[in-house]
Amino acid sequence: MSWPEPPPVCRVCGEPADDNDSAVCNWCGLRFHLALRQDEPGKDCGRVWVNEAYMALEYACQACLRGDPPPGEDEPPLGAQH
Repeated sequence: MSWPEPPPVCRVCGEPADDNDSAVCNWCGLRFHLALRQDEPGKDCGRVWVNEAYMALEYACQACLRGDPPPGEDEPPLGAQH
């Protein structure tokens, strides 16, 4: 018997975030809250904008926009230049 996976959580606020109220950050690959419609209330823990060079939407969580390292990447790998 397999158990269902827990719902994903927002990288920024830690609250549950499902496909209807969130996006995946292009930088860290983690989910964050994003109001996907302007005519409905929603929580925003990041931003979305148009990359004019590629004419594509880019998504970024507030943690990446602040420059926080992704979870588990607090230290540079061994042998990396400091």
